[in-house]
Amino acid sequence: MQHHTGLVSLAFDIPKSTVHRMSKAVIGIFRQLIAFPSADDLEVVGAGFAQLAGSPAFRVVAGAIDGCHIRIKPPASDVQCYFNRKLFNSVQLQAITDHQGKFLDIFVGYPGSVHDARVLKNSPVYTGRLFPPAGKCILGDGGYPCLSVPICLMTPYREPVQNAVQARYNRKHSRARNIVERAFGMLKTRWRSIFQKILITQCHILSTLQLTI
Repeated sequence: MQHHTGLVSLAFDIPKSTVHRMSKAVIGIFRQLIAFPSADDLEVVGAGFAQLAGSPAFRVVAGAIDGCHIRIKPPASDVQCYFNRKLFNSVQLQAITDHQGKFLDIFVGYPGSVHDARVLKNSPVYTGRLFPPAGKCILGDGGYPCLSVPICLMTPYREPVQNAVQARYNRKHSRARNIVERAFGMLKTRWRSIFQKILITQCHILSTLQLTI
């Protein structure tokens, strides 16, 4: 971790001691800020998604999931693994948010070339069946599989849709699911200077943080 502290110190021109203190502080409060909602909160979340979608059927939704690419300068020995479909090098940040864009869960570190579905299937929320609880579901875009087990994940109908019912469902699904994309947009805007930094071993730093927290 000392090596990573030095890299961050150089990249952002701040003392190593400050980086170390900030890292400990962030890790210390991480689970207080990013956590799954309680049973009571789930009712509020469901009502929020129903309002976003414009349909009471979406009251069973407990979150929206998506992936975000974090730009990096990859290790020279493994460049192609980090080259994503958007034509730049990155690592993946998978996140689940509630109806207000609050982050409920994150999973970070997979190379940018890895498909969203594979990232999901290797994440703790999937392998440990951590979320959503029984009777609830999360929303994902067409890059994810539609699932009932081990977690419930609802995706849109594939285009072209077969009828007006499927088209209406897709519109409402999109209105509700788009909150996670807006959350990523707010994250990148708020921390623009961080996302614009390119660290040679940023992927290793992110992986280490994931293991730590």
